[in-house]
Amino acid sequence: MWLVKKPELTDAKRIPDMTLEELLIALLDYGKPKVGVYGSDELWHCSIEMNTNTVGAEFKCRSDFSMQTPQAAAAQCYERVLKAVEQYQKER
Repeated sequence: MWLVKKPELTDAKRIPDMTLEELLIALLDYGKPKVGVYGSDELWHCSIEMNTNTVGAEFKCRSDFSMQTPQAAAAQCYERVLKAVEQYQKER
């Protein structure tokens, strides 16, 4: 299975400095992100169904379910995506 990423963006920023909109656009390079409030605790969560080039294969990354803001959830998810891709590339 290969993880498929769209071409790099040239205006890369540090993750803590990125807005929610910038994080969601960056996550789109890797797949289909979702951000929402799940449950009655009104805390945020972000997940992404990663792009793959293998039929029937699925790869997901997600934030914790206890994030205080949508930006924090998206930032944690994006950090985990970058770590997962980096680890995957090392193991290839």
